[in-house]
Amino acid sequence: GYDASQWATIDETAKAILKAFGENRDYSPESEAVQQLVARWQEYITAHFYPCSTEMLACLGAMYTGDERFTKNIDTNGEGTAALMAAAIDVYCKKAKTDR
Repeated sequence: GYDASQWATIDETAKAILKAFGENRDYSPESEAVQQLVARWQEYITAHFYPCSTEMLACLGAMYTGDERFTKNIDTNGEGTAALMAAAIDVYCKKAKTDR
């Protein structure tokens, strides 16, 4: 039940995070900056849509490069952005699994 103004804010937040991934696409997926973006992305999804567990996040990451529609959309932030997100999410989720 978001109104138009709330949807606009939610959309701008997503765009800002995706843009930041794009700006960091030359960094290693393991880098602290990129891993912080993954945490922000997970928090964003949880805050606005549904509880985004580590398992759910891993599935989303795989979809970002496994489905060309996601890849094309994410890569509007720079070619390779979707690949970076997928790789960084994989690293993040594997680390979360070993930290348990």
